[in-house]
Amino acid sequence: MNAYTSCGVSRYRGSPKELEGLKGAWDTSWVAELDKRILVQELIGFMDMETRDLFFKWVRGDEWEEIAGDLGISANAAQHRLRYGIEKARERVFQSTNRKPKPAPAEQK
Repeated sequence: MNAYTSCGVSRYRGSPKELEGLKGAWDTSWVAELDKRILVQELIGFMDMETRDLFFKWVRGDEWEEIAGDLGISANAAQHRLRYGIEKARERVFQSTNRKPKPAPAEQK
């Protein structure tokens, strides 16, 4: 493989044929995964703190009874709050594409 370094940056200087031979060069499944991660990160940015907390616990694999117990509510209510919070965040995302972004409300102390 031919490469040279200029100012600490490596640059590829090989042939296109050499690149075509790389096994991972044709694997584009990472693009869909990257798109999904970007969309989730954007959605999380529009969530209020309670929804974000519920979301992270759910993604981590916590049981709904445990998540609900932390909030002093039923598992069904916790699931409902997460669905409602995600829907509100989704609405904020779509509002931000039509006009000035409306971020999640600040937490009160």
